[in-house]
Amino acid sequence: MNIKCKFTCFLLKIIFYIFKKIISYTKNYGISIILLALIIKILTYPVSIISNLSLNNINNIKYKINKINENIKYNKHQKNQIIYNIYQKNKFSIFTGIISIILQIPIFWSVFNVIKNSKILKTKNFILWIKDPTIHDPYYILPFLMGFSILISSSKLNYSKTSLTIYIIITSLSLWLPSGVILYYITNNILNIIEKKITIFLYNKYYYEKF
Repeated sequence: MNIKCKFTCFLLKIIFYIFKKIISYTKNYGISIILLALIIKILTYPVSIISNLSLNNINNIKYKINKINENIKYNKHQKNQIIYNIYQKNKFSIFTGIISIILQIPIFWSVFNVIKNSKILKTKNFILWIKDPTIHDPYYILPFLMGFSILISSSKLNYSKTSLTIYIIITSLSLWLPSGVILYYITNNILNIIEKKITIFLYNKYYYEKF
């Protein structure tokens, strides 16, 4: 691989090493990319679960405060005291809520470069209609699936103009991305959906009652 990197070079080398090991066992590049996404998700799961629980806590605090603002309109002292008590009982950090997103940026950059620049992937059989995972999907099936998976994973699957606009923008931007990168992203989005279901279950069971 001939990739110039600085801070993320170490991460890129690790991902490339893992990817080569997976390929040596599966002999299939499509399955290898899916397994790579699964392994990365498992390794980052502890950070993701903490981040998701924190975001759920923040959302519930906002919901509670909105209810207080609706029910208590005239007694500002009482309202402020209740809001203060909520913040005291439910300490949270905004950074904790977004740390998973921050972590995904160098990971996605590394995966993108591994797939795009890996000579071992070029001219190799990939999946069905796609023979080379380093080039874009000639029939644009994967980009449409990626846009759809993002809508589902972000819980915005409806017919509003905003959701349709997001879907169109995401799909358009991904049309010329390497098909291997898009397959990784689709897999990651599916895993995110599963992860969110687990987060909601854990939050409702162990955290929501405290709130």
